[in-house]
Amino acid sequence: MDDRRRHPREPKFDLATINTGLWLTECIVHDLSESGARLQVLDPRRLPSRFELIPGAGAPPRWCRLVWQDGLEIGVAFDDPSQEMRDQAAANAEQLDR
Repeated sequence: MDDRRRHPREPKFDLATINTGLWLTECIVHDLSESGARLQVLDPRRLPSRFELIPGAGAPPRWCRLVWQDGLEIGVAFDDPSQEMRDQAAANAEQLDR
């Protein structure tokens, strides 16, 4: 199999949280690289095309773009969020706090 990744993957088995801006859900990080990750989620059909991944262990959150899905596993690429995405996420988080 041809591996076209730009950055080497590091195998993981860590819990993380996905923040869609409207709701939170847990996931498992199986592989992690500088440019993306392979995640296991409960229901990939509910995920938007872009979301925030909040890793455990105090690592900084990362904005993600959904790249592929196979069953309960998804592949994401890490993105730099636009100001509009950051503003929308902040507004959604504020509504969740109410």
